[in-house]
Amino acid sequence: MITASRLSEVGDVQQSEDGSVAIYVYGVASSDVDLPVDLIGLQNQRVELVERDALVALVGPVSSAVTLGRREHIMAHTAVLDRLIDSADVIPARFGTVLEDLDAVQRFLATRDDRLRTILRDLAGCFQFVLRAQYDEEVVLREIVAEEPDIARLRNETRDLPEEASYSARLRQGELVAQALERKRAKDVDAVLEVVGPHAVSFTHYDGGGPDHLLAMALLVRRSQRAVFEEAAEEAAEDLAGRAVLSLTGPMPAYDFMDEG
Repeated sequence: MITASRLSEVGDVQQSEDGSVAIYVYGVASSDVDLPVDLIGLQNQRVELVERDALVALVGPVSSAVTLGRREHIMAHTAVLDRLIDSADVIPARFGTVLEDLDAVQRFLATRDDRLRTILRDLAGCFQFVLRAQYDEEVVLREIVAEEPDIARLRNETRDLPEEASYSARLRQGELVAQALERKRAKDVDAVLEVVGPHAVSFTHYDGGGPDHLLAMALLVRRSQRAVFEEAAEEAAEDLAGRAVLSLTGPMPAYDFMDEG
């Protein structure tokens, strides 16, 4: 566990002019978490634990003089959480969470105790994947024209007409295409979920835009189901082949299924 004396041994941390060192918070876990002894975070500092009852905060010293936000800072934060993804349930803190001292860390845990315990219970044994899919616009537009007689008719009627003379018809055609695309998207999303959904605990959709957007979602998956979930995602990608491209990112901490407050 980290102590006040330990914080005075800041190694290569660049201190501010008054010599102050703050506490960077990576996340929160249960007190039985097995932390690798060589886990290194920001400014090449070892990640330690601050314990309060059944909870621990994963922390490390950081200079008060440093303005966080550089790519190396973000990568260091992410690397700590990713290192634990297969072995521990960790509630990730927002990047840039810095507290004044150890007492502030204790207060951070105390004021969120019930909520943090609930999140850890709900996310036990799980991590997150992100699934995205984009249409091939030309292919999907051809499908829509073939499936929607009114759109095909308007397209033929306006093909050789001047834009001014066919403005109303083209506007109507655009509306019909948008409606058809929305129906097709809903059907395809349902088809993907039918394949991958049974292997996920929960999922949430991201907002998306553009005619090529098919889906973007985060899925909470049990570690024990990783292989079968990834196989299901491959199956869904094969089902969409030639019409859309599906990509899977993860595993990662369950960013979209918690709120560390």
